[in-house]
Amino acid sequence: MMNNKTQLKPFFDDIKHKFSSITKSFSWFTLTFTSGLLLSLVILLIHLFVPFEEDIYKKLVIEGGILSFSIAMVSSLIIDYYIFSQPFFSSECWNKTAFKTIPGIIIGACLFLFLLCYLKPNEITFEIMFYAQMGIFLSATIYAIIIKSVAFNKCV
Repeated sequence: MMNNKTQLKPFFDDIKHKFSSITKSFSWFTLTFTSGLLLSLVILLIHLFVPFEEDIYKKLVIEGGILSFSIAMVSSLIIDYYIFSQPFFSSECWNKTAFKTIPGIIIGACLFLFLLCYLKPNEITFEIMFYAQMGIFLSATIYAIIIKSVAFNKCV
C-alpha cells in the first residue's frame, strides 16, 4: 500500500514546476521592462532630482514610449515563436490565436492610437490617450507573462 507522501509527490512536483515557470516569466518581464524602458526610467529619475518646467509624464505618454515598448515586447514573443518554430500549444487553433490574432490586435491597437494621436492631436484628450495606452500596455504585459509561462513550463 502506498503512503500519502508517494501519492502527493507528483502533485507537488507539478505545482513546483508550474510555479517555477511563472516565476521565470515574471523575471523575463522584469528584465524586458527594465531594459525596454531604461531611457524613460533614467529621464524620470533625472526629473526627480532636477526640476524642469515641463510635465515629463505627459511628454512620455504623448511621444508614445509606452506604445513602442508594448510593440517591442509582443514582437519579441512572436519572433521567439517563429525562430524556434515549435508549437506552444497542442492545438493549431491555439497557436494561431496566441501568435497571430492576439499580437495583431495589440499591435493594431498601438498603431491605431499612435496614428490617431499623430494625425488628429487636438481631437483626443490626454486622459483618453493615457488610459488607452495603459490598457494596451496591461494587455501586452498579461499576454507576455502567459506566453512566457507556457514556454518556460515546456522548457523546465
